[in-house]
Amino acid sequence: MMNTDKAICRRIAVLLAAYGIRDVVLCPGNRNAPLIMAVSRHRQLTRHVVVDERSAAFIALGMSVQSDRPVAVICTSGSALMNLAPAAAEAYYRGVPLILISADRPAAHIDISEPQTMRQPGALANIVKFSTDLPADSSNDDNLQWANRLINDALHMAVTGTKGPVHINIHIHEPLTNEIETSDGECDMSGKYAYTMPQPTLSVAEARALGQMLAPPSKILVVAGFMSPHSRINRAMQKLASLPNVTVLAEAQSNIHADRVHGNIDGLLTLMSHDMSQEMAPDVVITAGGTTASHSLGKWLRSLAGLRHWSINQSNTAPDLFSHLERRIMMSPEIFLPQLASAMTPLRSCESSYNDNWNTLAGKIQDKTDTYLKNVRWSALKAMDMVVAMAPPHCNVHVSNGMSVRLLQITGYKRLHRVECNRGISGIDGCTSTALGAALSTDNPTWLLTGDMSAQYDIAALAFHSIPDNFKMVVFSNRGGNIFRIIPSTRHLPELEECFAADVRLPLDTLAKAYNLEYFEADNEEELARTGKDFRNCRKAAILNLILDEEADIKAYKNYFSHLRT
Repeated sequence: MMNTDKAICRRIAVLLAAYGIRDVVLCPGNRNAPLIMAVSRHRQLTRHVVVDERSAAFIALGMSVQSDRPVAVICTSGSALMNLAPAAAEAYYRGVPLILISADRPAAHIDISEPQTMRQPGALANIVKFSTDLPADSSNDDNLQWANRLINDALHMAVTGTKGPVHINIHIHEPLTNEIETSDGECDMSGKYAYTMPQPTLSVAEARALGQMLAPPSKILVVAGFMSPHSRINRAMQKLASLPNVTVLAEAQSNIHADRVHGNIDGLLTLMSHDMSQEMAPDVVITAGGTTASHSLGKWLRSLAGLRHWSINQSNTAPDLFSHLERRIMMSPEIFLPQLASAMTPLRSCESSYNDNWNTLAGKIQDKTDTYLKNVRWSALKAMDMVVAMAPPHCNVHVSNGMSVRLLQITGYKRLHRVECNRGISGIDGCTSTALGAALSTDNPTWLLTGDMSAQYDIAALAFHSIPDNFKMVVFSNRGGNIFRIIPSTRHLPELEECFAADVRLPLDTLAKAYNLEYFEADNEEELARTGKDFRNCRKAAILNLILDEEADIKAYKNYFSHLRT
């Protein structure tokens, strides 16, 4: 086989495959040509070509989240690298193993006004787990061995402990596209190192000791943030939620499907009076996974004197979100939670009404919510509830930030197979690309529920030439960032409409035609009920445009919480 003459580029491709990476997102460029050649000619690697680097990185993010495997992104030199930064930051705070590989000019060419050059080494250092700079000369055996070690370190770091992105920068000399003949055996000579890592687990005695600390009369609140579905976590949460002194709160994106686990956190807190707030206050809050979308939860827990916070987290930072951090459990939730649940189960005979009190409150909230959603008029909340109800049960739903993720919490989302949201840093960028990447990694239907501002922000995703047929996009079109019309900090400003909500008006019908997507729209309940069936059953990638009125949306959302209080 003819391949690039750059040995380090060939070694990168071989090591990617050796570490179980199968998907590589390639961005066209000149300086990264040797890397493109090496990846394209490796029989175990599948390439996905995306022109826009920012979209490419988010597509890789979605693929990694869905497949639970590392995914690589390769870009050329210069500003291309900086376009990977938004997805790198999301991956860093979400724990997603992206392998970011950038081509670079030789060091002597930097800062001399040569085109497409910048100081690339360490450019992403603050938002990656590991960053390394590979030598330009790959003809030297010492350099090749050195590069081999650095590549191993990077790929190992991506999947060790709390997973996360790594950055490999490689200086490449011209000529860029010279070829040499390589043997098939080179693909098997990976140079991969073997790593033997200790498996963190608790002894039975340690687990029992922690369980005793949480025994009644202590009131325990478990808060599950965003995380991928995991059967062991689900079973553990089921056990914990059945204990009389334990309550489990979990939003849609925590992917917990268990009885007596309560979502709609903002709704629960809305119904609490001051006296009830003190009665429902926990002695210990245990957090697992990432952050929640609920601002009210953090505000409430921070206000509680004497609260003790246990965080299940393997990161290098202390997640003291509630200003009450007492204990850090440096283990993965799928290891720790089953051990904790088993240790606490023998204590279930102890008397406590804490769980029952929360269940009673949750039952009232559900009854009031069902009544309100049945009677509320056409609005984003009504449309969200209808869309969730019409989605196939085995559907993977991605939801954008802003109002979309908050509206979802109020609906019957528990029927959905899986819910994902870019809550690592909670930005609106890359939501479409992330969902599209996830669709590439599964045969299940993948629906994106997004606002029109988020959709516009990531419109480059629709230019991807291989959008799979299982991708569906639902856009809530209400003239821009409606969240800014609701939150207290911006809703009163004279600059609201021009500078915050931004009056987005997307020509989605034209865009769908341009990118060969099926197009549907609805501007009332009856139309959505009819059109929604065709959208759901459509065998091609499609866009459903929900035409809404921003004032009606605001009124419906605010009135919901007023309804809970009556």
